[in-house]
Amino acid sequence: MEKKKLPNRYLPIFLSVICGLSFVTDRVIAQDISKTNLAHIYDFKAEARIKYTVVSNDPETVIYLQVTTDDVADFMDDYTIGYQVKNSYDNQQPPFNMLNTEHILFRDEDLIFKITLPVTADETLCVVKITNTGTRRDFYYDIPVRNKSGFKYARFYLVHANDDKPVFKPYLPVGSQVKFTSPQSPDKIYGFKYSIDFDAALPPMAVNKEPVNKSMTIDSTFQITPGQSLTLMKEGLYFFQDDTTSLEGLALRVTNQYYPKLARVEDLAAPIVYLSTRLEYRSLNNAENKKKAMDSFWLKIAGTREKAKRIIRNYYRNVASADILFTNYKAGWKTDKGMIYIIYGPPEEVYRNEFEEIWVYERSETTSRLRFTFTKVKSIFTKDHYDLRRDRGYEKFWYRTIDLWRKGRKGI
Repeated sequence: MEKKKLPNRYLPIFLSVICGLSFVTDRVIAQDISKTNLAHIYDFKAEARIKYTVVSNDPETVIYLQVTTDDVADFMDDYTIGYQVKNSYDNQQPPFNMLNTEHILFRDEDLIFKITLPVTADETLCVVKITNTGTRRDFYYDIPVRNKSGFKYARFYLVHANDDKPVFKPYLPVGSQVKFTSPQSPDKIYGFKYSIDFDAALPPMAVNKEPVNKSMTIDSTFQITPGQSLTLMKEGLYFFQDDTTSLEGLALRVTNQYYPKLARVEDLAAPIVYLSTRLEYRSLNNAENKKKAMDSFWLKIAGTREKAKRIIRNYYRNVASADILFTNYKAGWKTDKGMIYIIYGPPEEVYRNEFEEIWVYERSETTSRLRFTFTKVKSIFTKDHYDLRRDRGYEKFWYRTIDLWRKGRKGI
């Protein structure tokens, strides 16, 4: 990671200026997060990347925060990290509370912090700020701790059975061993397993086409005691609760051992839906030899083997990235955000508030400036579910971009 350094003769002056400003920067000025570009949250090359899990422990809320950076050993020397609790995205009054080494639970390939918040009913948002002390660049991350209607997180969380580290990803490979941990020590955790294959997202101009709502059928149930190891033996969607009369719970996708990498023929074939015509996709699905049908599809649209290899590499790189970023109760590539990310790549600008998330793409071969709005939707399976606000106006831009992909001129 590149650090900017000053000559030693300027260091005393520089430090005196910084010390004079640090109180204002970290303790007084709070960010209007709704006007802050959060595009770095989808950038795999960002200096610092976070994941989190939130646990309700009335009257407190506990956040376990994982920070991934290129240099974990020097992170606390090269960066400051703090948080504030707010009642809205545009509230600017709360100061930042700075974290130190006493907040660190684990320090190995990542840093894991524990933050305990005495959250009130009016406080719905925790904002984390990481500052590079050399460049003075700030990175903001929003963590909803409850919504306006009082919908809270589960009163327990998952840890890896081998090291007791919190599980931060919403998916784990089949065969993983986990344990449930709770500050309130419930007697039992109730597990529900669903077997359902969700449909891929509809294109952004499909305003009159409603997704098919498949029934969520529970195919098995079980109970487990907190602290007891659980081996996840079957793929599918799992939902866990300590109180089956409530709406609070924790969802987890159990995936094949390769996920989010695409190694199986059926997993490689399905995402082609976004690039293919209906006839092409139907033909691919009905083919007895899907591997041969896929090879024919890519060679047909690319024209040459070299161009086909380039399109395949770039396209499936985006699919895997979408799975990492957007998987919740369904695969990331099937979500609305995942679809847009696969076709257009990471957005240049991202803005959020309590109700929606906005992505902005700057001028390209297909459009001067493109904006997608995702509306936040309440779900018992995830606190991070968004539906794209579809519009017929996207149609010409969508097909132009698909044409670029098929010609090998997109994703390079």
